[in-house]
Amino acid sequence: MNAPVPTALIVDDDELMRMMLAAALAGLGLEVHEAGDGETGLEAFNRLRPDLVLLDLLMPGIDGIETCRRLRRRPDARTVPIVMITGQDDRESIDLAFAAGATDFFAKPINWQMLPHRIRFILHAAQALRDLTQSEARQQQAQRLAGLGSFEYLIESRRFYPSANLPALLGLSGDDQARLRQLMPAFNEDDWKRMLVLATAAMEGGDLQTTEVWTLSRRCMRVQIQAVEENGTALLRGSVLDVTDLRSAQAQADWLTRHDPLTGMHNRPAFSAVLEREAAVAGATGRLVPVLLLSLDRMRRARDSLGQEAADRILVGITERLRAACATFQPVPELARITTDELCVLFRHAAKPEEIADAAEHLIEALQAPFDAGGQPFHLQPAGGLALFPQDGDSCQATVKAARAALLMEGAEGRALHFYDADRDRALTRRLRLEEDLRGALAAGQLAVHYQPLVRVRDCQPVGVEALLRWQHPEHGDISPVEFIPIAEEAGFIGDIGAWVLRTACTQAMAWLGEGIALEEVAVNVSGRQLADPDFTAMLSRILAETGLPPARLVLELTESVLVHDDEAAVAQLHGLKALGLRLALDDFGTGFSSMVSLTRLPLDVIKVDRSFVQAAPTDRAAAAVVEAILALAGRLGMDTVAEGVEDAEHFDILGRFGCTTAQGFMFQRPQSAADVVQHLRGTTARPPRVVIVDDSRVSRLMLRKMILAHQPTATVIEVDDALTAVDAVTRERPDLVTLDNNMPGRTGLEIAAELRQRCPELDMALLTANFQDAVVAEARRLGLRFLAKPITEALVGELLAGCRRPR
Repeated sequence: MNAPVPTALIVDDDELMRMMLAAALAGLGLEVHEAGDGETGLEAFNRLRPDLVLLDLLMPGIDGIETCRRLRRRPDARTVPIVMITGQDDRESIDLAFAAGATDFFAKPINWQMLPHRIRFILHAAQALRDLTQSEARQQQAQRLAGLGSFEYLIESRRFYPSANLPALLGLSGDDQARLRQLMPAFNEDDWKRMLVLATAAMEGGDLQTTEVWTLSRRCMRVQIQAVEENGTALLRGSVLDVTDLRSAQAQADWLTRHDPLTGMHNRPAFSAVLEREAAVAGATGRLVPVLLLSLDRMRRARDSLGQEAADRILVGITERLRAACATFQPVPELARITTDELCVLFRHAAKPEEIADAAEHLIEALQAPFDAGGQPFHLQPAGGLALFPQDGDSCQATVKAARAALLMEGAEGRALHFYDADRDRALTRRLRLEEDLRGALAAGQLAVHYQPLVRVRDCQPVGVEALLRWQHPEHGDISPVEFIPIAEEAGFIGDIGAWVLRTACTQAMAWLGEGIALEEVAVNVSGRQLADPDFTAMLSRILAETGLPPARLVLELTESVLVHDDEAAVAQLHGLKALGLRLALDDFGTGFSSMVSLTRLPLDVIKVDRSFVQAAPTDRAAAAVVEAILALAGRLGMDTVAEGVEDAEHFDILGRFGCTTAQGFMFQRPQSAADVVQHLRGTTARPPRVVIVDDSRVSRLMLRKMILAHQPTATVIEVDDALTAVDAVTRERPDLVTLDNNMPGRTGLEIAAELRQRCPELDMALLTANFQDAVVAEARRLGLRFLAKPITEALVGELLAGCRRPR
C-alpha cells in the first residue's frame, strides 16, 4: 500500500511568491495548497490538516506572527512544522517568530537552491518529533495501565523530574510535581523517612535498593532506587510500582491455603498446625486435647436433591451456628472443614471427660434444628466422634482417624456422640483388612470348599454332604466363616464367591457320581444377598447345565432372614429356583424370626434344626420340646428334617425318638476336603440299581436294557410295555430309576410322570423324547425329570445311571 502524499500550505499575500514556492515544493513531491491571507490560511488548515506550513511574516489583516500563534494553540498543530518567510532580517522579528511557535525561517531573497534541502530536513525532523511524541504517549499509557511511575533526581542541582503520571499514581493532583517535597503528602512520616534512607543507601552503595510503602490513599507501592552516572552527571533513577492488587491477591492466596473458601474455617493442613501447637502447650501440663469430628452425611443428599447452591447455603448456616455455639466457650474452640462432609472442632477449655462430652453435645445440639433449604426445612442429623490427642493418636491425622473410627464402630448407629474405643477400633481395623484381603482371596487360591456328610438317622448311612466354605489366610490362618461371610455380604462380593462355591460343589458331586458314590444330595448355603440378585436363578441354571448335576440332587440352604423379608420378589425368586427341580432347605430354624405364615407360603422341602437346640436337648426339657415341636411341624408339612450339631449318641438317640430324617455333626465327621471326606462316603457300598423301562417299542426296550447292563452288570431291569398299567407297575416294583417314553398310545410319558410324582415324590425319573418344545421342557422341569434324548447312546445312559439317586 502506497504512503500518503505529504501536503503543504503556503500562506502569503504575494501571488508571485506563492507561485514560486509552490513550484519548488511540488518538485519535492508535495501536494501544495495556497492561501492569500492569515484568515484564509487558518480556514485552509482546518480543512487540509497539512504536514507543512509556509507563512509570510508581513500580511494585511492577521500577520504571520499572529497566524502562527493561533495555529500553535491547536492540539493537532503542535507538531506541524511552520516556516516563517520574512524580508526583515532583524533579530527582533526572528525572536518574535520563534516565540510564536515557528519551526524555522527563510529570509528574502530566498536561496532557491538551498530551499529543497532545508524543507526536506524540516519534514524529516517533524516526522521524528511525531514518532517520539507517540512513543512517549504509548509509554505513559503503558505506565498508567501497569500502575508504574518513574523519576530522576539530579544530585548536584537537586532537580526532580517525575513521570507525568507519578503524582496521580500517588493520589496527588497533577500540579503537585514541581519539587520532590511536594510528594510528601502522599505518605505518612515513617514511610517518607524510609524512602529517604533508601535513597541515601543507593547513593552510598550504588546497588539497586527496594522497599514497599503504603500511601495515605491505601495503595501499596514498591519503590526501587539506583544511583547512576550519565554524561558526567550523578543522578538517582527510580521507579514506583503499584502492587496493591498483587499484595491483595497474595494475601487472598495465602488465606486460601489455610482456610476453606466457603465456610472460612481452617482447612486440613491449617488444622494440623493448630492441633500441633495446642498439643505442645497442653503437653507441658499433661492435659489432653479433645478433637470432635462432625459427620454431615446427609449433606450428600442435600446436594443430590436440592442442588449445590442450596447445599452451600445450608453449610454456611451450619458454620454460623457452630461459631455462635463456640463463642460460649473460653478459649473459643477452633473449627475446621477437613473434607466435603466432615468438620473438626478442637476444644481448648475442656479437660475432664464430662466437660468434653458436654461441650461436644452442645455443638451437636446446635445443629439439630432444621435448616432453611430454599423454603423447605432440611434436617441435618449430625453425628460426632470424639478422640483425645495424644492418647488416641500421636498426630493430627491419627487423632482425626480415631475420631472417625468412633463413628464407624459397631453399635454407633442411632447415637449422636461416640467416644473412641481402642479395643473396638482394633476389631474394626481387622474387619477392614480382612475385607481387603478377601477381595483377592478367591483369585489367590485361599478359598476352599469342605464337605460334611449328611447321615440318615434310620440306618446311619451317608446320603449327602453339605458344602462349607473355608478361608486359609496367609497371615491369620483359618478364618471362621462366621467372621468372613458377613464381610463378603456387606462388601458386595458374596455373589462371586457364592457362584464359585456352587460351581465347585456341583462339579465335585458329579465327580463322585461318576465314581459310583451315589449321594442323594449336596447342600450349599445361599445368603439373602445372593437371592436378591435377579440373575441368581439364571446363573444357577447355567451351573447345573454346565456341570451336568441333576437339579434334584442340589439343595439350597437359606437363612431365616429370607423369611423376615417375605416380599413378593423373594417368593417369586424361590419359586423360580424350585422350578429348576432343586430342593430348598431352611437353615438354623428356631433361632430367628420365622413366621408360620411365611413357612407355609415358601416352597421349602427341608427344615434344619439349629445346633443350639440339638445340643441342649438331652439336659434341657425346653430345648427338647422345641426340637420335638419343630420335627413334628416339619412332618405335618411334608418336609424332611436335618439336625445340626450332633456330637454324641445322646443327641442321636433323641433325634431318632422324635422322628428326625437326617443328621450331621462331629459324631459322624468334621468338615473335610473332598479328598478326605470321600473315604467316609465310600465306607458303605450302594446296592445294584433297580430300573423300570416304560416304552411301547420292544426294540427301544431291548436297546436300553443292553446299555444299562453294559454300565451296571448287576442292575435289575424291569420292562413295562403298557402305558395304562405303568403307574401300578412302578409303584409295585419300587425302582431307583424310571425311564418313560413320552410318545406312547393311551398316555404320554409326562402324564405318567405327573401321577407318579404324586405317589412317589422322591422317585428319580427320566423322559425319553426327541421333542424338546418349550411346553414339553417346561413341564418336565416342573416335575423334576431328567432327559434322555433320542437317539439314545451309551454315553447318555452312563450319565443317567451315574446321576441315579438310590439308598445304600
